[in-house]
Amino acid sequence: GTADGMIINGGKPVHGADFKTYGDHRMAMCLTVLAQLADGVSSLDDESCVNISYPSFFTDFYKLG
Repeated sequence: GTADGMIINGGKPVHGADFKTYGDHRMAMCLTVLAQLADGVSSLDDESCVNISYPSFFTDFYKLG
């Protein structure tokens, strides 16, 4: 990791999962994007935490197609 973030090394297929957001709005939004790239079904344990910074995130995100 880094002092204020993380490093993600890719290259492997992403599979659906039950994601834990730890109540962090940034993680919820990031994991939502990841879930769209994953094979299979994914879920978030706490979608409501995005309301902290971006209450219309899911509406706007799903409008992207």
